[in-house]
Amino acid sequence: DFLGFKELTCQKKGRLQGPLLLFNLVSAVACLGQGPVDLTFPTMPFIIGFLMLSLLLASQAQLSQSRFRLTGAQSRASRAYDLWDDVLSICRSLLQFRDSLRDHFMELARWIPAFPAALLCHVSSGLDLRTQLRQSRGPDHEAHEVPEIGGLTEAEIAEVMNRPAGISAPLFVVHRLAAISKKMDLSDTERMAMDAALSRPQVHYQEYCSGSKLSNFVGSCEDVLPPSTPLGFATHTSRFLFLFLALLPLALQSQLGIMTVFGEQIVAYIFLGIQSIAAALE
Repeated sequence: DFLGFKELTCQKKGRLQGPLLLFNLVSAVACLGQGPVDLTFPTMPFIIGFLMLSLLLASQAQLSQSRFRLTGAQSRASRAYDLWDDVLSICRSLLQFRDSLRDHFMELARWIPAFPAALLCHVSSGLDLRTQLRQSRGPDHEAHEVPEIGGLTEAEIAEVMNRPAGISAPLFVVHRLAAISKKMDLSDTERMAMDAALSRPQVHYQEYCSGSKLSNFVGSCEDVLPPSTPLGFATHTSRFLFLFLALLPLALQSQLGIMTVFGEQIVAYIFLGIQSIAAALE
């Protein structure tokens, strides 16, 4: 499992099993359609030339698509790191606002960690929102004398889970933070700064906040999600690969005989494997 290579290989094999089986059947039909099966093996120069040509064609055909996907993934990853830094910075700044009543401050402090957890589930697949909200309480939550001050209670987590339809979990948490902030006894300057951090600021709020607002982070993080490969480019590439691999056994049968099945599988694995690896790396 060095550097995750084992996991990457398993994912790639799962995606290639169907196409490889199809082209194996095409190769077998091409061999059987030529009469008696030729069991002679091709000469070594032909094998070497055949493999080199396959590698050259595969690298050239898939290079542009792989570069497009990987370059886009790198830029999105850099943007995501910057956004996550800003999210955590704003969340920490909200903890600086004090209230004369301890209960109001503790309620605010319990809801703040829920926003990064809800945002992470909103833009990532495969994460359970309820589990992430529980983990946002902290590692020592269960051992705390008063567990409720370390994060959301089970009732509050259920409130997030049963939010109204049409509103995402992070935006629901922002609305709850805004409602809590209205109950806090803050100075005018602190009030404007907190309102600016939670929502889109008015003109006279700009001096208190740089423009990075929790409510705006939701849309910004959605923009980081991977876009689909341009439809025309992907369709043209897929059709080219399918047509080339489907007709290849007809050209190889006279030289490879029964080995056409194995030769076709090698070429198909190279072509489809490069595309599959690019998707996995993305």
